[in-house]
Amino acid sequence: MFSEVVSIRPEKRMLPIGFQTVAKSYGSKNLSLLDKRIEEIESKNPKELALISVEKAVELLQLAYANLEFEDVGDDLRKAHVAALEHLSRTCKNQVLQGKVWLLTARDRNIKRYREEGRFSNGPDTKQQMDLIRPSGEHIPILMLFRQNGEQADGWRDLEFWWPVIVTPRGAVTSIFASAEPTLN
Repeated sequence: MFSEVVSIRPEKRMLPIGFQTVAKSYGSKNLSLLDKRIEEIESKNPKELALISVEKAVELLQLAYANLEFEDVGDDLRKAHVAALEHLSRTCKNQVLQGKVWLLTARDRNIKRYREEGRFSNGPDTKQQMDLIRPSGEHIPILMLFRQNGEQADGWRDLEFWWPVIVTPRGAVTSIFASAEPTLN
């Protein structure tokens, strides 16, 4: 019996890789909804994080995933990412931060779908952003959302989209969990 096993380690990045955007006609409405939700809560200073509830973070994460599709079903880790975000936020030992998530957003990104060597891109974030979030990442997870322009010239379907990245807290306990029910293969 097999199931999807996900590991959580301190300061690990968890993000979707190997996806394509949904069709522009299908995803535009969802994109507008996600844009609106983010504008309501994000920090107006691009170098500041916003503290939000884990419920709001899960909603944003699910809306972001709604505009992504995966050729290989095994690459779609949305359930695992939601479960990890909820677990890490709710088990925080700092009572003030329990049930909270830090949010960082960035816009106008132009990452190519494939790297030069032919592998899928896996780095929508930059070293500067990682350096920026590091001081806040002790107790609770950080959800970073990067609004990609999603241009066809970069391998996408001309639909702008938000690429989610979760960073586990430095104080996270290394653990492994199954994100789905075991299946027989």
